[in-house]
Parts: sequence; structure tokens; C-alpha cells
Amino acid sequence: MRRNERGKALLPAFVKTLVPLFLFLLPLFACGSAIAASYHVDNRHPRASDSNSGMKPGQPLKTISAGTAKASPGDTVWVHSGTYREMLLLPRDGRVPGSRHPFARTPART
Repeated sequence: MRRNERGKALLPAFVKTLVPLFLFLLPLFACGSAIAASYHVDNRHPRASDSNSGMKPGQPLKTISAGTAKASPGDTVWVHSGTYREMLLLPRDGRVPGSRHPFARTPART
């Protein structure tokens, strides 16, 4: 190992570059899996479409199937009041230790 004039070991340049980069990116990857998403499904909303993200109540998905396709374990699919005539096939079981049930109904509209 090379040393400077004071006798301290010199780190290779790539280590000096990678360590700060790793320390910057680590929280991003660690938090990415801990953040649960919410998806809104409202087939009576005028802007409802399965091509929407469904992440905002003002841009909901039209079908529950679209919500289940986008949701990951730990996410919540908020189903607004309406009549949904569709067969649901869940692509994932949604079981994550400590997570809540992935479907929830929104309060009734008045």
C-alpha cells in the first residue's frame, strides 16, 4: 500500500469515488421498498381510465383489475363506490408480514 509523506495510507481513487456514491444511494434503495403506494379505482369518475397512474383520486383507474395489476404487496387499492362487474385475478398474494389487507373501500359519497 502506498503512503503519503506523513505515513498515512493512500486509498485508490476508485474507492474515494465509490464510497460517497454508495453512501448516497443506500438510503434510496432502503426506502424504496418501505414506501407503500395507494391506488384509487372509481369507475364513475369522468376521468377514470386504466391508463392513468391511479395514484391520485382525481385520476383514478377504471377497473379493480387495473388496481391489482399495479399494486405490490403492502400497497392499498382504494375502491370508490360503484358497480364493478369484473372477475378479479390477483397477480400477487399481497402477504407481507405486518402489512394490511390490500383493498379498502372509501367512505360513501353523499
